[in-house]
Amino acid sequence: MEPQLSIKGDDDQQGEGRGKDQPTKTRVVENGISPGMGFAHEILRKAGPRAGVVGLVPTAIGGTVIRQWMKNTTDPNATYYQHLVERIKASDKDGGVVRALLWFQGESDAAVKDYAINYKDNLKTLINDLRNDLKPRFLPVILVKIAIYDFFAVNGTDNLSTVRAAQEAVSNEVPDVSIIDSWKLPMNLTTREGFNLDRGHFNSTVLLTAGRWLADTYLSRYSQLL
Repeated sequence: MEPQLSIKGDDDQQGEGRGKDQPTKTRVVENGISPGMGFAHEILRKAGPRAGVVGLVPTAIGGTVIRQWMKNTTDPNATYYQHLVERIKASDKDGGVVRALLWFQGESDAAVKDYAINYKDNLKTLINDLRNDLKPRFLPVILVKIAIYDFFAVNGTDNLSTVRAAQEAVSNEVPDVSIIDSWKLPMNLTTREGFNLDRGHFNSTVLLTAGRWLADTYLSRYSQLL
């Protein structure tokens, strides 16, 4: 069979209104690109026909903190987790099987000291809740260790090292969690080479490279799942 790429739905949550537990500002980056496309194409290129159809289930929302993604059945405004689980389950209806979660998030947490301190525990809880709610699916997680904090945030402070350490710890302490380091991507934090004009977001070349690295990490550990 000819290998194919399928995208399940568009990123219709982009620009969605924030709940009461969310930062006071909303920032939507139009015409963005994620590492997902680079990931999918690299899987297809390296695995060939064995990959079959590679589907993407995009759920990303820019500028969010991790506690907005936490499972919270008592808060009607806490919908991100619910939408994430629903989209994963919906992909099953067309015969798809979710094989991994790619998690590239944390810059906004790194701009708030309290959020950064709690990032490790929150990320562990999120992963465990997802795996419990998606049983019997096997859900490997591949993290992208962040390279910058969100300096756009009002009254933001630099807690980057705390979040990076938290992400590294989760990859070591939680089973089947891998990590790549965005500091090693082809960019320069001083000159901002590899960034968009806003100097706070990676450009498409860097994000596509991140996607290829995510694919290499996946194939090195879980190619048997294809």
